[in-house]
Amino acid sequence: MNHASRIISTIIFIATVVFSGQSGVRGLAPQMEAIATPTAVTGANPEQLASVEKALDRFEAAGLRLPAISVSFHESADDCHGYLGHYATAGSQLNMCNWGQSHITPINTLLHELAHAWSFEFLGEDARAAFVAHRGLDNWDDRSVNWWLRGQEQVAEIIAWGLMDEPFRSAYVNSEQCNDLAIAFELLTGLPPLHSNTDHCE
Repeated sequence: MNHASRIISTIIFIATVVFSGQSGVRGLAPQMEAIATPTAVTGANPEQLASVEKALDRFEAAGLRLPAISVSFHESADDCHGYLGHYATAGSQLNMCNWGQSHITPINTLLHELAHAWSFEFLGEDARAAFVAHRGLDNWDDRSVNWWLRGQEQVAEIIAWGLMDEPFRSAYVNSEQCNDLAIAFELLTGLPPLHSNTDHCE
């Protein structure tokens, strides 16, 4: 699917996401309805646009739908609150900053921020609580703790890890084994990761 067709198409997708942890506890995320692909990409050069397309392709390959999102690229980190990327639920705005100025590849950041959009759209309170408990955390988004100890950031990093088409080390998820991330990915999505690797997780 080319970029133009992505922008104008809207996919109606109704599904439930089933959560099943090792404890056998199961729950349901809210139904997903009237899902659209991103509506606009601004400020992107050809390389950046290709990376957006690749990131969207990975979500599509996994069967994960996204809400309508506006993606913008900026030279200054100010638009991303000092980070490489930032997703704002208000207006479903995804900002990318300082392209190419980090050891973390841009596609990883795009997948991470798109995963935020997915989680805010489709994970209700019960689903978030189940994930936090599964990961042994004590919060979903407590700004008083390091951000990699927040549930929503671990969700984004685990989804990004599971969608990559080549192995990479998750920079911010504390995990001893790749199997931990694979289990968490399936807990979140009801689906296995798009890859299986055993040496790029810590």
